[in-house]
Amino acid sequence: MHPQDISQAPPLPNGTYVVEGWGIRIHVYKRHLIVEDGTGPDRRVHRFHKATTDLKRLVILGVSGYVSLEAVRWLADAGVALTQIDSDQRLLLASQPMGSDRAGLRRAQAWAMTNETGLRVTRYLLDRKLEGQAHIAAQLGGSRTEIDEANRQVEKVDSLDELMWLEAQAANHYWYAWADVECRFVTRDQTSVPDHWRRFGKRGSGFNSSGPRGAANPINAILNYLYALLEAETVIACQVVGLDPGMGVLHADQRGRDSFALDLMEPVRPLVDQWVLRRLSQHRFKASDFADTRRGICRLKPAITHWLADTTREWADAVGPHAEHVAKMLASTPGVRVDRIPTPLTGENRSLGRPPKRPKPTVDPTRPSHCHTCGGPVDQNRTQCDACLPTFQASHLEEMISGAHQRLQQLRSDGLDPAHGGTAAAQRGQANRIHQLVVHQWNQENESRPSSYFTEKILPRLQTVSLSVMAEATGLSKGYCSFIKRGIKTPHERHWPALRILGEAT
Repeated sequence: MHPQDISQAPPLPNGTYVVEGWGIRIHVYKRHLIVEDGTGPDRRVHRFHKATTDLKRLVILGVSGYVSLEAVRWLADAGVALTQIDSDQRLLLASQPMGSDRAGLRRAQAWAMTNETGLRVTRYLLDRKLEGQAHIAAQLGGSRTEIDEANRQVEKVDSLDELMWLEAQAANHYWYAWADVECRFVTRDQTSVPDHWRRFGKRGSGFNSSGPRGAANPINAILNYLYALLEAETVIACQVVGLDPGMGVLHADQRGRDSFALDLMEPVRPLVDQWVLRRLSQHRFKASDFADTRRGICRLKPAITHWLADTTREWADAVGPHAEHVAKMLASTPGVRVDRIPTPLTGENRSLGRPPKRPKPTVDPTRPSHCHTCGGPVDQNRTQCDACLPTFQASHLEEMISGAHQRLQQLRSDGLDPAHGGTAAAQRGQANRIHQLVVHQWNQENESRPSSYFTEKILPRLQTVSLSVMAEATGLSKGYCSFIKRGIKTPHERHWPALRILGEAT
């Protein structure tokens, strides 16, 4: 086997390559990283070279196969982060080439649970999380009062236990506002999905699953998966700046859990939630995008996991500033000697004095695109295929007309007819007043002519004049000009000179 015989990996706009399937093989051959994944006829083999690749993240969604030691070194030399997520959205591995190694910073982190620095860090993280949650709760039509009150109390309490209690109370109100968030499916699959898949319901497990990771519906499963990606990026950020991802402050230390990474990702959770809400409003899923286990736990299919995995760079950019800021806060702990904290994640130190960069346009090239009616493939910017579009347009127009008619009938029955009374009547009265004043002034200054003059001398020549030209010359509406051309209406004499000129010009 030669690298030239293996297809080059496709362009990676976000620098993320997702590996999924059974019998995964990641190894090095002839200086190329060889990645084999997939299942059955969908098996694929791609190669990467350090000099030409735009690979930044290698995300493994599977537990069958191997990664060779040579591949680990290749990834480290190329500065590529390696992440592995289990089928239950549990983070198994987050690896990044060695970053800062500052023993003093980790010592300050260990002391943080017992001093004022830990309280400052926790207040900083919770303040930004609760602010984001309050905004989203209001956006969903819920109340943000309780969350705002919890956020105000964050600055007043002086113990970590009280801060955890405030965070838990705010979370209850926040997730309650999510209860009626919809997960929409294509028309063809409306009858084939379980009822509990259509709504968010509650944050946590279903009646037959265990813990929040055991999602009972698609929205919770998507959130769990994105939180796992965010956790992986947070672990990597900790490693880069020299923090210990497992030594928590707000989250208690637990075996096999990156407690400090869970602390640090709190301010970014609302950004993940906002991303999910935006996609739920724009996208219609297919029933085949999800599956449920024998225990009723909802699982994401590859079409969705690949789409979501492409967001890793977005979460890396979001968590980076918080990681560096918290590192600076810990480094300021009295009695701890730490050199100046570098900014490898944001490049803040290097960017001082430079003009600000233009924001990069948001792209979502891997979003699954299918017809919202039949589920068939369509172009990225379309929601209906050619076959379903005429029916969709007809039904949509009928719904709009029916809805507008019902609304008008309701307003009329309530005595709020928009065409009579109120602002409409005032506008009509003002326009009529101006019209009568102009007519009166014209009649005072000019002699009247018989209407036969208009019908015999002017009207015949107006038949070739367009309505828009007539309206522009007289200030009348196109509808009224149409009545004039058809002989239904005779305009006031003050308009005759302008209309005569139009007729003579043609």
